[in-house]
Amino acid sequence: MQKEHEKFLLFRIRRFKDQKAFDELYKENAPMVQRFLRYKTPTITEAEDLTAEVFISFWNYAQTAHVDRVQGLLYKIARNVCANYYRKRATRNEAELEDADDVVSKGSVEEEVSAVLSFEAVEKHLKHLKEEYQEVLIMRYLQEMTIREIADVLERSENAVRVLVHRSLKAIRRIMDDYYANRTGSHQISEEASE
Repeated sequence: MQKEHEKFLLFRIRRFKDQKAFDELYKENAPMVQRFLRYKTPTITEAEDLTAEVFISFWNYAQTAHVDRVQGLLYKIARNVCANYYRKRATRNEAELEDADDVVSKGSVEEEVSAVLSFEAVEKHLKHLKEEYQEVLIMRYLQEMTIREIADVLERSENAVRVLVHRSLKAIRRIMDDYYANRTGSHQISEEASE
């Protein structure tokens, strides 16, 4: 039912440039896009600005081309807008983000990341991951998307997405372990003990 309604709204946008149809798609999808961008940008204000850019691009594209899946297209546009944002930002040489102070509990990698993905601690460390790792963790644990939905967005097989999620979890765990080891001084102690 939702798919048919989405197709109807897309038809209205493409054929008649229907602002009301666009507004309806915006209301249904803007929170998802903004949440995705919130974890990819340093501030809520920047996420809101980039969300507006995403929907302007979506509006322009949807008027001229056939769209199969709104959510998939919005994620692709959001990824591109975010990449452009960081390219521009890098040329301005802005400062790095500050580190988090939260302590991570022990447990299996997936349980730990899932628990911490209330996201205060992981948010700062997430920015140190490869782009595809960041995106898959955001989609899986913040957007609570299924493996199949992520596979559709990334245009990969479900098995490839499962592997990517697993590697992403291991990578964030390594980054967080290094951070907390250095923060508590256990890294320095082990170096002194080896001398």
